[in-house]
Amino acid sequence: MIIAIDGPAGSGKSTVAQLLAQHLGFLMLNTGAMYRAVGVTCLDQGITFEDPEACARVAKALDLGVSEEGRLLSRGQVLDMDRLLGEEQGAAASKVAVLPEVRTVLVDAQRRVGGRWDLVTEGRDTTTVVFPGAEYKFFLTASLEERARRRLGQLAPDSDLQELMADIQRRDRQDSERAASPLIQAQEAHVVDTDGLTIEQVLECMLQVLEPISDGQKGRSKGASPFGGVDR
Repeated sequence: MIIAIDGPAGSGKSTVAQLLAQHLGFLMLNTGAMYRAVGVTCLDQGITFEDPEACARVAKALDLGVSEEGRLLSRGQVLDMDRLLGEEQGAAASKVAVLPEVRTVLVDAQRRVGGRWDLVTEGRDTTTVVFPGAEYKFFLTASLEERARRRLGQLAPDSDLQELMADIQRRDRQDSERAASPLIQAQEAHVVDTDGLTIEQVLECMLQVLEPISDGQKGRSKGASPFGGVDR
């Protein structure tokens, strides 16, 4: 079974996806971490983001996957997640994420993970492109102000709220207007407006939708397809 969550930056996707996966005993797949891994490796190797074929070769060489514990793997080895965190790393991820050549490689990697385990996964196109046949789809949203305040709480105290809002607006435009897999709300997705809600309240809203899930429904054979008829 696959539970897919999409939404803009700062809507709470990553945090609630992790909690939901823990609650259900599912694997958590953070697709954004994969793009960060590719972006950071391109930076390390001096590869320009204006060379999509070279960036795609990096993505292929990394051979990204996920361990049974949910850790991001490259060629079977656990990646140091601390190296993927930070503003520069996030900017690099955004630059490779707009490249169709890179997205093709990483979507294939994400689908391979989805073919092995029950998943909770989040990103920008998980409900529409990566797993269009996911059994449950959610779209998390929040106001620009709310998302900026959340990000402010994660940064240095002297960070500027207006600058953060402008940065989030730029990311929103980039995500929704990019040619490859833009951020859009799947028609059948359950929309959760997270404004004014704690993460626990957001989780409860989603669990109400997921109430039909029982232990007997969690398993899925490796031969089952979560892709809704979309070619790999």
